[in-house]
Amino acid sequence: MIATLALLGASSARASCTLKIVKVTPCLASGAAGTPEIGTPYGIRVTFDVTGTPTHPFGIKFTIANVTHTFNGYNLRAGNGYYSYFVADLCLDDVIPYSVTLDPANVSGNTNPNTTVSGSFSPTPPATIVQTYSPSTKNGAVSRTLTFSSGATLSSLYTLIGVPTSHGAQVVIKAPTPANFQLVTTAPYNLPAFQSLQTNVPSGTYTFGNTFSVTLSRMRVNPKLLRKITWASLGTLPAEYAQWLTPDNVNESTDPAIASFVSQALPSDYRTALTPYDAARTLHKAVMRALIYTEPPPYDDAVTSLQVGEGDCGCYAALLVSSLRSIGIPARRILGFWTGFSQSHVRAEFYLPGAGWMVADPTLGNGVDPTGTYAYYFGSVSDSDQFVAVDVGDSHEMTEYSVDAQGLQTPNFWYEVTSGPVPTIEANNNFSYLQPGLTAEYTLLLQPTTSSPGIPQGTGYGLLTMSSTGGIILSGQLADGESYSTSGALGGSDGDQFIFSTPLAYPASAQGTLSGTLSFVTTTGPFRTTGTGDLSGTITWIKPQESSGNFPAAFQTTLNSIGSLYTAPASGAGVLPGFTAGTLTLSGTSALTTLGATTLVKDVSLSAANAFKITNPSTDKLTLTVTPSTGVFKGTFHDYRPGGASLLTTFTGVVFQQEANGGGYFLNTTNSGGVTLTP
Repeated sequence: MIATLALLGASSARASCTLKIVKVTPCLASGAAGTPEIGTPYGIRVTFDVTGTPTHPFGIKFTIANVTHTFNGYNLRAGNGYYSYFVADLCLDDVIPYSVTLDPANVSGNTNPNTTVSGSFSPTPPATIVQTYSPSTKNGAVSRTLTFSSGATLSSLYTLIGVPTSHGAQVVIKAPTPANFQLVTTAPYNLPAFQSLQTNVPSGTYTFGNTFSVTLSRMRVNPKLLRKITWASLGTLPAEYAQWLTPDNVNESTDPAIASFVSQALPSDYRTALTPYDAARTLHKAVMRALIYTEPPPYDDAVTSLQVGEGDCGCYAALLVSSLRSIGIPARRILGFWTGFSQSHVRAEFYLPGAGWMVADPTLGNGVDPTGTYAYYFGSVSDSDQFVAVDVGDSHEMTEYSVDAQGLQTPNFWYEVTSGPVPTIEANNNFSYLQPGLTAEYTLLLQPTTSSPGIPQGTGYGLLTMSSTGGIILSGQLADGESYSTSGALGGSDGDQFIFSTPLAYPASAQGTLSGTLSFVTTTGPFRTTGTGDLSGTITWIKPQESSGNFPAAFQTTLNSIGSLYTAPASGAGVLPGFTAGTLTLSGTSALTTLGATTLVKDVSLSAANAFKITNPSTDKLTLTVTPSTGVFKGTFHDYRPGGASLLTTFTGVVFQQEANGGGYFLNTTNSGGVTLTP
């Protein structure tokens, strides 16, 4: 996020000038002076004077850590106390350098050579050594679907599912044992897993998985307190932590290649020159610059990834874990996925006595700073409330078989055939899902794609509820007033789509249909594109011939659907975050006749109690209300006919929280029109 202030009007006279920085200080996201807390946006504010008149508008260049931005167009007169600021959302802690330069392009006619100020600041750490904050409850599910070719019988089919546990930034609320599974403990790390054994299994399709609820929090650390932890305290670790020092097939911590990598990253006397925390921090930065991100990776283990210099998130985590274990710091990979659908990811956790398990993500660190200059996503991780680990470590050893490499990030299986034909696996699909709350609610806008006569021009709407197990209920209204309702479950090749077809109960001999595919957005956080919605899709609307009504002719048309997550507001909160005033617009060239206009525009305000007020009332007597539990809005207005008669007309729609707006439709005796609510 960026912001700039104090851009004043231009001056008519131009001459040489002097630009002088008065002071540079850290600031809050609002631009107010102050030291930001770890985990909040970091800002730098510059105060400067201008003597004389700049010959041209100039820029100000800000740099915080490795992030640089230049604001241009400062068109200023002579004056004192101008200020501007820059804010960046950086997943960093400890000492952070900055610099500010006035007129870096040297276009203002400035005669002062000293227009750069550099310094550093340390964001305010938590009072405790580690703090988890901003908790949120989320529901998740993982599943795997297998299809075995026909004509064969499996003598045995073993299935194994990871069990999420409480550690680091997550606390498990519930993770019930799936039907026909039992909870077991696996070697070598004494990890829980759900196991099932079936015998004499005929060929066919099988789906297995589990559901859970967790509390996920953001994490930040206090570097000063962490530096008090000594190497001696790592010498006598309890067995539950000491077990995460031994090598395995993925994290080869005793391999000479790992020893060489560590010796190049750390000073030879690191045990006296660095604290355990600083040694771990240094290795984290070394891993950030050691690999080039590649998907899919050519290898899974730390050593081979290091040798080829590339890998995915699992490889980054494995190299960090191996390096930390090699110097006596317990570490492990944590395997899971992001909020959304089928967005797998692997991070690392490391343990220091008195601090517990802390999150480190060299993959995301590399994405922000490939040079490894700054320890991004190390200990202080502001997106840990968006990631759930469904397994830790990389090995599950059973009597019958073992699981390595990706652990139980997705459910695993093993089968044997003692006689008869050996089946082939015709389909093998994994699915994961993580969403806020016990259920996820969405509001949908169903927008017309054509202005052809006889096609309703308003925006229909939908209300979609998704359960924690992927069950879907969808209902709403089309722009001709027809109601619809359907239900089903998530599907599609990646398990992130709702495919439906439902009849429409028009009063005609032939029913209409509404069918389509809604795809849930699988990109979250900084990679989300504004305007894409939380789900989207194309819907086909088929209407039969009728003898009367607004749209008696049969038609088939396509609707563009876009959806937003909807959270019913708490008491005193608005249905549209940040919306206090805006505009309600009703339009339709053949639908609206009020005073001979084709558009009716009303200014509206929204109170903390979610009461709309029309701030420019007139003879149309428009009313507007909203139901906070669903996000549906409704209203009426008087549509004036030629000759002065009026028709009381109703309209309805839904709010769209992602963009703080809304849409809907209105109907009169002959047609429909669109309704939009904008800030």
